[in-house]
Amino acid sequence: MESPLGAASIAVLFGVLLAYLLDRAGLPPFLGFFIAGGVVGKIFEVALPEIYLQVLISLVAFEVGRQLGISGLSPAAFFAVILETAFIVGLSTLLFNLIGFTIREALIVAVMMLSSSSLLTLKFSETLPKEARDIAISLTTLEDTVLFLSLSLLIGGATVESLPVNIVVVVTMGIVSLAFFTYIVRFIIGKDYALPFALATAFGFVYVVQYFNIASPFLGAFIAGYVFSRADAHGAHAKEASALSNLIVYAYMLAIGVSLPAPQLNLVFLALSVGVALMAVIIRAVSVFLGSLFITGNPRLSANIATSTAHISELSLSIPILAYNFGVVKNAELVFALSTALC
Repeated sequence: MESPLGAASIAVLFGVLLAYLLDRAGLPPFLGFFIAGGVVGKIFEVALPEIYLQVLISLVAFEVGRQLGISGLSPAAFFAVILETAFIVGLSTLLFNLIGFTIREALIVAVMMLSSSSLLTLKFSETLPKEARDIAISLTTLEDTVLFLSLSLLIGGATVESLPVNIVVVVTMGIVSLAFFTYIVRFIIGKDYALPFALATAFGFVYVVQYFNIASPFLGAFIAGYVFSRADAHGAHAKEASALSNLIVYAYMLAIGVSLPAPQLNLVFLALSVGVALMAVIIRAVSVFLGSLFITGNPRLSANIATSTAHISELSLSIPILAYNFGVVKNAELVFALSTALC
């Protein structure tokens, strides 16, 4: 097809159709756009300019930060996330490093498994009591944050030696940014340009983080999303931000699908990817159960919370592809196997 716009139109139409079918089947609809992007991209040999992907990643980072800012975090979530992160990162990294992958490649695999799906958690926790539902939602929000921060530091080239300094600089940026937004929000709250202002600030933070080379530049957009939501204490712009969020997620998954490499499927890598994913789900379920039991003291309720979070995040699909595009992971067969296993 001569026109990339024609291929994009077919991808969007195909994505909407698949999203509808997946939604009817009880599966996350955004997967339809991911599959459509992969299929149409390979059939019509469409290459996505890197700048478009980076802009979409920045917008997703902004949204992840905004979601963290509007969610109340439960002590049970902190306990569970610390426990599951230690076990998942340790075991995943050890396994993939032992079979010959570099530490950085093994860490990418570990980061993929760190979070549960926000969409599935919301769906599976609908029938739970409010206290239990709050714990489950708090948990998946915090997991997404840990996942994104870890990925940002890895892609940004952080080393063990520089990591403490990077974290201190990032936290300082967050505090200064929150103070700035809290002051300026009185002049823009309720205005039509409030959200564009926040997005412009997000890309400003992207530049600052990139300039000082303290992590992935997308961490700057994450900070902007967080401080914007905290500054907008009354949720005056929550509805328009939520509508923008849906559009961002679908466009992002379409772009990630187009960027998916398509080498020959390696069955060994696929089996390892599925095995690690299952291991991560089991570790998460046990960790969430223990964390919830510590707070609620109710084994049955804790088991229900654990069940509602026993899956892998929708963000995880994009992690190996991003790592491949940024040169962190060199093995295209591994990237394809990881993405295929999580579908």
